[in-house]
Amino acid sequence: MNNFIQPGTTITTPAPAGGVESGQAFLVGGLLVVSGVKAAEGVQIDAAAEGVFRLPCVTTAIAQGVDLYWDNTNKRLTTTATDNTLAARSWGDSPNGTTTIAAKLRGI
Repeated sequence: MNNFIQPGTTITTPAPAGGVESGQAFLVGGLLVVSGVKAAEGVQIDAAAEGVFRLPCVTTAIAQGVDLYWDNTNKRLTTTATDNTLAARSWGDSPNGTTTIAAKLRGI
């Protein structure tokens, strides 16, 4: 099969403005990815496009199995669709006051 590129679980992309920390989520177009390394802005990295990660979220309660949207202004997941990017699904509950949630990335 001479047209195979890769399994598609990671994407090679430049680190975003300001650089990136290992485990930090960021958008590549409309795709939420998670960096596996710390890198300066513009450095080519492989970032996960699939999987379940504990990521920052709004502090209101979120139930399991809910669509999550990336609020790129506040760099966190929310259940608010307006002005945000559909990015993941909640993989567990996040009680009121919690600042992170287990989220399954949508992938492509």
